[in-house]
Amino acid sequence: MLEIMGIICILYGVLILRFSLTDNDAFFRARHARSIVAAFGRNGARKVYGIMGIFGIIIGLMVLIF
Repeated sequence: MLEIMGIICILYGVLILRFSLTDNDAFFRARHARSIVAAFGRNGARKVYGIMGIFGIIIGLMVLIF
């Protein structure tokens, strides 16, 4: 079960990181991202989501390794 959780975290991290690097307009206009964009601006939100993506990948790898 933990392996599946680790894989899901890695996939989540890769997806979020991809959206932040490519500046996906549909992602940043979505309801869940509007508050982050309003608080940090578009480029700041990209950085926040990039950090979240990297964090998700690291957590997933840690779950798989340990």
